[in-house]
Amino acid sequence: MLGSFSWTRNGTHFDIDKDPLVTMKPGTGTLIINIMSEGKAETYEGVYQCTARNERGAAVSNNIVVRPSSKWKLVNQHDPF
Repeated sequence: MLGSFSWTRNGTHFDIDKDPLVTMKPGTGTLIINIMSEGKAETYEGVYQCTARNERGAAVSNNIVVRPSSKWKLVNQHDPF
């Protein structure tokens, strides 16, 4: 049973082929957004859904909310233990 996967972002088709920082793990539908070397997390903020299809039908994932984490402030603390 060979299937296919597609993604939407905020209800609109998310074309991973048009973004060099986005890939899909083969055979799994797992979306990988690589912003480690470039790009901004804010660019990919939104509500994502994955649709998996095969000859028996389709299944849609729950909403996956992506938002950038808040800025971290590094604090030097001594561990009392």
